[in-house]
Amino acid sequence: MNTVVLCLGSNLGFRVFQLEQAKTFIQQKVGTILKTSAYYETAPWGSSSQHHHINQCIQIETTHSATRLLKCLLDIEKQLGRERGEEKNTDRLLDIDILFFNDVVLQSPVLVMPHPRLHLRKFVLKPLLDIVPHLVHPVFKKTIRSLYASCEDELSVTPFVQKPLYVCVEGNIGSGKTTLAKALAQQLNAAFVPEQFEQNALLPLFYKDAKAFGFLAEYSFLIQRFQQLHTHFLKPPAITISDYSLYKCLLFAELNLSKTDYRFYKSHFKTILNQLPAPNCVIVLETTSTNLKQNIRQRGRAYEQGIKTNYLNSVAKLYKEKLPLVTNGSVVHLKIKNYEAATLSDLLQQVQKNCSF
Repeated sequence: MNTVVLCLGSNLGFRVFQLEQAKTFIQQKVGTILKTSAYYETAPWGSSSQHHHINQCIQIETTHSATRLLKCLLDIEKQLGRERGEEKNTDRLLDIDILFFNDVVLQSPVLVMPHPRLHLRKFVLKPLLDIVPHLVHPVFKKTIRSLYASCEDELSVTPFVQKPLYVCVEGNIGSGKTTLAKALAQQLNAAFVPEQFEQNALLPLFYKDAKAFGFLAEYSFLIQRFQQLHTHFLKPPAITISDYSLYKCLLFAELNLSKTDYRFYKSHFKTILNQLPAPNCVIVLETTSTNLKQNIRQRGRAYEQGIKTNYLNSVAKLYKEKLPLVTNGSVVHLKIKNYEAATLSDLLQQVQKNCSF
């Protein structure tokens, strides 16, 4: 039986989820986890990336040899979406490094043990203090505690505290936001908050006569969406995925209302918005008006069938130009060229690779 210390890290996608998934696979395919450190967050080491890393060290027992262990860990990385390239210190969904394998000292073309740079990195040494502070490095003959004390790395390493996560999936009419939001919620075991537009009796009337029913429709949607989100966040779950954001109220109001009505609406919107938590991220699906109209036809809502291409283009412009201005969170745009070729799995991978939570 071999005793091994690993470092897990992620700075893309749902970071803690990635590390939890990795530990599940390690238990299933590698060996028994004996100890786990806390999660720590730090800025990227040796990189200009803006995505901060979450790292954790674990101690395991395994019957695998070092080379077999390395292959298993690389397979786990790949299974969870890691794409390895030649460039080092790049953003990654998952990174698993072997720090110690018993007290073996090895230098080969594929594996160096102990890890050759662990003594230079506080984001490795700090979590190691949680689980093996007295472990002696077989090359330097110093304990982890001693290596940490003498480490000159200036990057801040802070305990990571998971706060409630709120992610919205947005997009034009017919862009597929509900499908993606449901899939994200299922993947992350998150609460799903769907837009209740079908409960609004003013929507069909708006499509028949936008001028007469525009203000009533937009204001009723604002109140309806606020009430739904406010009730949900009275006891916020760990993760919330919604297929709309309250910001869309302001975008559609700007498009559909007169300037006078919009100014009145905007003043009320700001008051209501401040009573809700801001989303950590708004994911916006982008596609062509041709694709949108095809999706609208396929889902068959009678009141949507008369939507004009110009209207869809105007909505798309607002999402692209105005949404980043009204949201305090990050906005990530995902482009879908062809819905027949784009699978749900592809979209989920895009979310993981373009967002960091």
